[in-house]
Amino acid sequence: MASISQELREAVLQAAIQGKLTEQLPEDGDISQVLNACEADKANSIEQGRFRNEPFRGKIIDDTIIPFDIPETWAWMFISDMSLFQEGPGILAVDFRKSGVPLIRIAGMQSKVVSLVGCNYLDPNMVQKRWNHFRLDLGDIVISTSASMDKIAEVTEESEGAIPYTGLIRFKMYGGIDKEFFKLFLQSPFYMHQVDEQKAGGMIKHYGPSHLKKMMIPIPPVPEQHRIVARVEELMAKIDELEKIENELKALHQAFPGDMKAALLQAAMQGKLTSNSDYIEYRYGDLFDISGGSQPSKSYFIDYPKDGYIQLYQTRDYGPKPVPVYIPKEKATKRTKTGDILLARYGGSLGKVFLAQEGAYNVAMAKVVFLNPSIHDNKYVYYYHLASEYQNFCRRMSDSRSAQAGFNKEDIYDLTYNLFSLAEQHRIVERLDKLLPLCDSLQTEL
Repeated sequence: MASISQELREAVLQAAIQGKLTEQLPEDGDISQVLNACEADKANSIEQGRFRNEPFRGKIIDDTIIPFDIPETWAWMFISDMSLFQEGPGILAVDFRKSGVPLIRIAGMQSKVVSLVGCNYLDPNMVQKRWNHFRLDLGDIVISTSASMDKIAEVTEESEGAIPYTGLIRFKMYGGIDKEFFKLFLQSPFYMHQVDEQKAGGMIKHYGPSHLKKMMIPIPPVPEQHRIVARVEELMAKIDELEKIENELKALHQAFPGDMKAALLQAAMQGKLTSNSDYIEYRYGDLFDISGGSQPSKSYFIDYPKDGYIQLYQTRDYGPKPVPVYIPKEKATKRTKTGDILLARYGGSLGKVFLAQEGAYNVAMAKVVFLNPSIHDNKYVYYYHLASEYQNFCRRMSDSRSAQAGFNKEDIYDLTYNLFSLAEQHRIVERLDKLLPLCDSLQTEL
């Protein structure tokens, strides 16, 4: 199963080649300019003997083969009409030499540039006679089309003049098409879908120039190609950051087996999410008090807002199906401000923790009272009550007495509370705010 970051990369690339990441601008010019330039460049390649004499097919207008809509300012083209491509020759091992012209192998395709790692060498005189037209030029794009099909690299001065081995195909752009845009296309789900439809073979799947001639590409005006490349780079940088977080979560899951959210919260309360893990261990009752809720007789309840009334929050009102009730303000003896922490005390809700809204709260909940608010980050205290120390306490209460009996405030006072510096609490909260939303998706993946 693909990771969240990988799914996002694929979604961005697909959106990019469908024209969904950028605005189409009148000043970008007419796509016919690109088509005419490609036609001229292809004709020049044929004249130089670098391409078989085949017609330029131009803009694809057959709706029966067009896979999805693109902006009106774009054009569908066959890849063979917007680039020259050529697969490297199959050369026998008997022709390898200890030095000479490098023969690029798949080992040299492991980064963004073509390298000489793992290359063989060919006799320069033999290259001149038989394979000189395969020599790589500076700026060529080379892809692997057998075994490892996800390798895309550019020719630099190191590999200029080398020969690509069979299974590697080099490209040259026609019509001033941005080669960075083409690289994005080669990584897109649509391109890989075309590859999957065309590739052949038994144990090792592959495809070649004859398959590429059947493949299509959506082409925007060149200025928009540049904007697409810049936008994708911007989004990919953000996805890279997300991937780091995703990998951290997976590592935490391995270090703390079980429910991922619980593991993450446990790690946070132990100082394992941030660089500074210094804390002082306190007794809960030395830092906090608990204030139980109250409510008047139900004869005072109404089910609609009214001047002089205040909402009485119950545990159900912090769930997906709230049923609001309102009571006279003078009857609301226990109130919360927005952001106060409420603990469910009874029944099946025991262990639930809520960030309160402004209002009153009933007997089924208790408010956490900070004895010294200046030393606490409110959100950190909220996360503490979601973590194992408090949650295990609630489970013990459920096991040791009827769940409906709940707990008294004295029961909670002997819990252990790790107090970090206020700045460290802020950092822990920042990390949890980023990591926790990913847990559900990653839990499913793992």
